[in-house]
Amino acid sequence: MTMTLIACVVKESLASGYLTEKAEQRIQRLFDQTCDLEDINALEQLQQALTGGQVKRQTEQDKLVGADRASFS
Repeated sequence: MTMTLIACVVKESLASGYLTEKAEQRIQRLFDQTCDLEDINALEQLQQALTGGQVKRQTEQDKLVGADRASFS
């Protein structure tokens, strides 16, 4: 069985530990287009990971701050 697009984005976020703004926007667009039970299950898993702290939301500003810190090291 092929993984849905939403499930793929969720899997990437779970693997990296971050939900980027870009990934969140992509999930929203995909959810608006189509959604099935696998997508709902993947979104539930992502929500649990966010609530439990295993995944953190990452904004573009967070990325810039991290890059600035790295340049000072």
